[in-house]
Amino acid sequence: MALALVKQKLTDDIVKAMRVPTGKDRAFAWCAALEHFGAMKTAHGSTSYVFQYRIGGKSKRLTIKAANVEAARQQALRFAAELNAGRDPGAGPSAALPGRSLRDLALAYFAQRGDFRSRKEYMQILERDVFPLLGAKTYDQIVTSDLVALKQAIMARVSKTGEPAGHHAAANALKVLRTLWSKYGCEHSRDGYSWPRVVSPTQDLPEENGRPGRDLSPAEIRALWNASEQCGLYGSFFRMLMYTGLRRSACAMLRVEQLMADGVLHIPGSRTKLAYELPLSGPALDLLASVRRDGCPYFFSLDGVGPFQNFVQAKRCLDRHAKLNEPWHLHCARHTFRTLIDDLCDPVTAGLAMGHSRKGMDKVYSHNKRTELVRAAMEALAERLHEITA
Repeated sequence: MALALVKQKLTDDIVKAMRVPTGKDRAFAWCAALEHFGAMKTAHGSTSYVFQYRIGGKSKRLTIKAANVEAARQQALRFAAELNAGRDPGAGPSAALPGRSLRDLALAYFAQRGDFRSRKEYMQILERDVFPLLGAKTYDQIVTSDLVALKQAIMARVSKTGEPAGHHAAANALKVLRTLWSKYGCEHSRDGYSWPRVVSPTQDLPEENGRPGRDLSPAEIRALWNASEQCGLYGSFFRMLMYTGLRRSACAMLRVEQLMADGVLHIPGSRTKLAYELPLSGPALDLLASVRRDGCPYFFSLDGVGPFQNFVQAKRCLDRHAKLNEPWHLHCARHTFRTLIDDLCDPVTAGLAMGHSRKGMDKVYSHNKRTELVRAAMEALAERLHEITA
């Protein structure tokens, strides 16, 4: 028991039985079931638990204050999760300790993940809808009733005359919180805690309002296309969405260096989205050439410095001139793109044009990027749009 490396499952009885050998001032017992975790006992009879590890070529030891072995083991598991993630569990206040507020944990998530496409949108949703009600609450003490109250408060504030805007705003807030839990909070909450599941408010809506999007009819495409001619950069942005099926954030962030000499556009990936190469049609290349500004790194920019971010203003401008009878949003362009291109090529080529991953055995065995097939489909799609809008 007095040897420095006794590998066994630590229990309270084993810790009590530890004896300090003659000439030594402490004894160690290490846990075989959990690397880095052990107990230390001094000649004076005091017992403490330690977590010893190496990081950056240096050996470090953390002392765990706990009443018994099991409590110490749980803390060691949290330290081990930090270490496995490549972080030093002893660098300042441990991110693995529970008890932080929802706001603090959200800020820690953004700091760890860095910049990503939806970061600004997530922050706006949290600051506007979530933090005023739940921001000060301890993250791992939020229960179902808290989320239900949040959902009802957002719907009551946003909804007007029965419109589904409040339902979608509440659903987006719940979605951001689930993302925060699954990508960060689940590794830093107390043991046994799970994020409460709440029914999305959009499930109560009719199908046409509750589903995440819809395709535009030929008449709506024609009205919006004609309206885009009167909306300047806003209109060019909408036409680019229709030509390419890009997500609005990816289109807004298009940089000049992403367009390669062969007319292929590189779309960078993210933690949740695949990177892919998109061959552009002739009309799409002409559109990018028409909006490019000398000295600006972005294709779509209002000030010539930063990327396009005015999604709300763009839709308002299009609405003002198109005067559609049914509600729509910019992501409907992506739905319409897929609906149209399905008639012009096979499903695998259509999926590659959308930047979707391949499925089943096709994903395992096929290494053909189908660049020319996608390019032909994009050219056919541009012709189809011109036929509809003529």
